Amino acid sequence: MHIQFPTSRFGNLDSMVAQSAVSRDFVFVGSQTPHNSETGVLVFRLDQLPFSLIATIPSEMVISDVPETRIRVQTLQALSNLRTTLESAGSSLERLVHLRMFLRDQRDLASAIGIVHQLLGSQLPAATVIEATGPNVDPDIDIQVDAVALSKTSDFELKHVTIPELVSLHRPFPTATIAGPLLFTTPISGCDLMTRRPVQHLSELTDKERELAADYYVNPRDESYVAEHLMMWRHLRKILSTVGVPFKNILHQNNWLRISMQQYVPVTRVRRNLFGLAEERTAATSLPISNLRTEGASYECSLVAVRPGFEKQGYTKEVRLGSHGVGPYYLGATRTGPYVFAAGEVPIDTRGDQPRMVDRSKNLNGGLQNLQYGRIHSEIPLMAQAEFVYELIGEGLASYGCSFADVTHQTVYLVDVGDYPALERMAVLHYGRRFPPTSVVPILGASPFRETLLEIEVTAVAAP
Repeated sequence: MHIQFPTSRFGNLDSMVAQSAVSRDFVFVGSQTPHNSETGVLVFRLDQLPFSLIATIPSEMVISDVPETRIRVQTLQALSNLRTTLESAGSSLERLVHLRMFLRDQRDLASAIGIVHQLLGSQLPAATVIEATGPNVDPDIDIQVDAVALSKTSDFELKHVTIPELVSLHRPFPTATIAGPLLFTTPISGCDLMTRRPVQHLSELTDKERELAADYYVNPRDESYVAEHLMMWRHLRKILSTVGVPFKNILHQNNWLRISMQQYVPVTRVRRNLFGLAEERTAATSLPISNLRTEGASYECSLVAVRPGFEKQGYTKEVRLGSHGVGPYYLGATRTGPYVFAAGEVPIDTRGDQPRMVDRSKNLNGGLQNLQYGRIHSEIPLMAQAEFVYELIGEGLASYGCSFADVTHQTVYLVDVGDYPALERMAVLHYGRRFPPTSVVPILGASPFRETLLEIEVTAVAAP
């Protein structure tokens, strides 16, 4: 079996959703929340933690630290749960490749990062830290984390890379983490390295960078968005060149936005010049969230790329799909070795002359256009949207010889996390009873269609 779902400490819950998935060299872990894994109780106070965890918090706390106690306690519990899950899967915190931390309130950022730094020290991996909140998020949960790590049996090199000139944009985390043939970066913003503020004007860029925007009229209102985005990609290119990875070897990019998808439109025109319509295209997920780590920034972006030198082991960038219907400059999925990195999919039908929003069961096929049959409640649009998205994901996976049984992690991005139970009902049609490791992340929107309620992104492993 090329994927294993290790049994954790959750008994019957493991039959509903796997906490981790192990495939050859990597362990994928779904969302870990600050619940005591023995009692199921959400922790708030120091006296709810074992002494071994309490000792991690500095003893010289003063009165001004009191408001930060809850986020420190919850960060410790979430990381403790992550440690237990990794160890159950044959890995450890010391073998982390990429850590994601989703905060309910950006004001907790420094305290949460401080705890991670104290716990991991020099073993900090590449990390994404953002504020992600929205309707129906439990106000008592301040943080959730998920992760990718190397398995204990992997022979891949694990190396954390720091580029000194970029440190101010991502400290204390490294610029990137190398895991054998794969490179994972910490999200980078489009800040000027001297002022540490997002650039505002195209005049702050090089002639070559300005040429990427020359095909389009960029009005003064949009200029800052475009200039900041191009500066961000200058930094990302610096990371790639420093570690010897060609730009065309990018497999996947996560673009976190502090602006709406409507405001993002001018940037998408420039992105076509950035990536073209050939081998430099990548899979991508771009969506607005409630806040970014970098103050004042409109974007942060992280990359997964394949390193040269591993071709004999099958690690090259493989593309079996044409341009994505939503944007011709990016792909629905890429593959390297056995790993498939899919773009976030949204419920937009692009098969006709004009993109069409899917928001009712009548837009579905295979008998599900009758989804409302026998129901007397008002239709729940998310159910149709979820089904359409899972159909798109299934088609993309099939192009790389995969199915839903090969998915090692899914991230479900929801405008209203209260819709998750409705999504679960549709997901069962594709995954069966047990889901892969899953993270649910609140967002402010997805595609430019305002009615879009979700986006789903998966990682899969193809059979040998």
